[in-house]
Amino acid sequence: MAGSSKGETCEPRYAPLASVLAAVSVGIVLDRFYPLTVPTWLLAATSMLMAWLWFFRRGWDKPALVMILLAGACSGGARHHLCWSLFSENDIAFLATKQQKHTQIAQPICLRAEVTGGSRRLPAPPYDPMRIIPPVDRTRLELRVTECRHGAAPGGNTWRPADGRATLIVDGHVLGIHAGNQVEVLATLRRVAPPCNPGQFDYASHLRADGK
Repeated sequence: MAGSSKGETCEPRYAPLASVLAAVSVGIVLDRFYPLTVPTWLLAATSMLMAWLWFFRRGWDKPALVMILLAGACSGGARHHLCWSLFSENDIAFLATKQQKHTQIAQPICLRAEVTGGSRRLPAPPYDPMRIIPPVDRTRLELRVTECRHGAAPGGNTWRPADGRATLIVDGHVLGIHAGNQVEVLATLRRVAPPCNPGQFDYASHLRADGK
């Protein structure tokens, strides 16, 4: 006895969070190229939510969906502007900008900071006979700055509050330093240089997006 079976059809699953994620991403991109203030983004998001509620109560599902997606885009724009464009007035990056604007070279500075990550060893590059100074192993530490002291600041060499994150590169091996340790270092402060060639990876923007 021969039998036959019909293939089952699978309906595509509805993924509402994917639409919301896409809307938030659109808001992030818009703020990157056409930045607005955080209050402006939040006011727009609030207006979209009120419009969503008005459409939802009347059973107009499609306009309500559009409003909720626009609200998500405005929220993404506000979040991006908060992280990308707004910094504390004591952020260490402003000090680095002022120093390089006037001198074009890194300046000595003394920092008090908290280590936010364990030390990472950077092996020395291969030997190059064209290098005058032979390369050595280095150690990389991630810091959260709490205070700074430098001669260019008002008040001379007094400690003043500071904020922001910094990467410390030390020649040699640093042992016994762990996340959470408080350190005081004398170093030279320098901002990450922007890309020099078209199409080159913009490491400075990458660190800025990561809050560094």
